[in-house]
Amino acid sequence: MSAEVRERVLELVGTGMPLAAVCRVEGMPSRQTVYDWRRRDPEFGRQFEVVAEFGRVLLVEAVSEEYQQIMHDHPPKIARRWWNARHRDLVRVNSKFFGGPY
Repeated sequence: MSAEVRERVLELVGTGMPLAAVCRVEGMPSRQTVYDWRRRDPEFGRQFEVVAEFGRVLLVEAVSEEYQQIMHDHPPKIARRWWNARHRDLVRVNSKFFGGPY
C-alpha cells in the first residue's frame, strides 16, 4: 500500500472514526492489513496509537457537548437515557478506553 493510503488511515482514525469503519471506506485496506502494518512498522504503530487516542478524546468532547445540550433541552430522565445509549455505543467502539461491560 502507498504512503498516501497509510496517511489517510491515520487521518480518519484521528477524527475518532473506528478502524472498522475506516476499512469500509472505498480504497482503504482491511483491518488485518492495518494490524499487520502496525506490527511490522513500529513507527506506523506509534503514529496509529497517538492519532487513535486523539480521536477518542475528540469523541469524548463531542459526546460531552451533545449531552450538555440534551440536558438543557430535555428532562433529566431523557438525558440519562440518551447518555446510557451513547455510552453503550462508545463502549462497543473501544471498551478499554470507554469502559463498561456492554
